[in-house]
Amino acid sequence: MSRPQANGPAVVVTGCSVLTPLGDQLDSLAQALREGRDAIEPASDPAGTGEARLRDFDSGRYATVRGMRVYHRTTQLGICAAKLALDDAGLKLDQLEPERFGLVSASTFAHLDTLLTYDEGLVTVGLQRTNPTLMALGLQSAPGAAVALAFNAKAFSITLSDGGASSLAALALGAR
Repeated sequence: MSRPQANGPAVVVTGCSVLTPLGDQLDSLAQALREGRDAIEPASDPAGTGEARLRDFDSGRYATVRGMRVYHRTTQLGICAAKLALDDAGLKLDQLEPERFGLVSASTFAHLDTLLTYDEGLVTVGLQRTNPTLMALGLQSAPGAAVALAFNAKAFSITLSDGGASSLAALALGAR
């Protein structure tokens, strides 16, 4: 990783957010982790595995964005997490310069079922009766692109997909 030049632009992380089954505030999440709590429940498929889900997630509680209801849950979570981070930083959208505001996100195909629904529609009911927006919403970069659009980030929108390391890779690229 290259080091920033002394006269180069500075990168500053000013806000942070979490949306987890253990809480949506850093303090409550930290307390749950200190207490040794976890949110992993047995999963039905495949047997013997576990999952942690936000069972009562309501995107309207966190962000009001046009078209939110058609977005996949992954995209809704991304939009809400970005809104919480902006709020934590004390940033207002009307104060940001869109041409200097960008987004680096990570994706590991959590929204792949949208693309599968689109493909299934093509096979079962044909092109004329399949919702065309599903194809675009099923792309790997769709969640990050939707978050960038929701917050008018025009400088850049980059989505990384690197398996379990995606989030760390996105943080590293954002810092660079």
